Amino acid sequence: MKKIVGAAAGLLLTLTPTTAFAAQIGVHLTMVVPQICTVNPLSLSYVDDTSIKIDEIREFCNSGGYQIYLDYAPGTLKGAQASLGDYTVELDGSGEALLVDAHYAVSRISSFEIAQLHTNDTNVQLGLRMVPR
Repeated sequence: MKKIVGAAAGLLLTLTPTTAFAAQIGVHLTMVVPQICTVNPLSLSYVDDTSIKIDEIREFCNSGGYQIYLDYAPGTLKGAQASLGDYTVELDGSGEALLVDAHYAVSRISSFEIAQLHTNDTNVQLGLRMVPR
């Protein structure tokens, strides 16, 4: 009988400090999420003499804000209207236009259009660029 009581007391003594120590342990978890900002065309709707339209552009940015620029050949598209979703700007022919300046993260599909093209704006090359804040 003495052996059983002694063994039980030893077990109790070994569990008590472990339980008290466990109550003081905390876990600190840190995660690093990479900053990703992309803008990609998903479909091409039409191109004609006066406009270019892309029905679906995926915008994704997990940053606290972003800007979307339209890049095009300098000296072209002057006076044309570029629209991305609810944002519209008149192009000045400089070769770069800020289309969106947002202060929030985004994951959406928008439409893109350039209207009022001039007949001398042939072989137009465009690029959309998203920059995190």
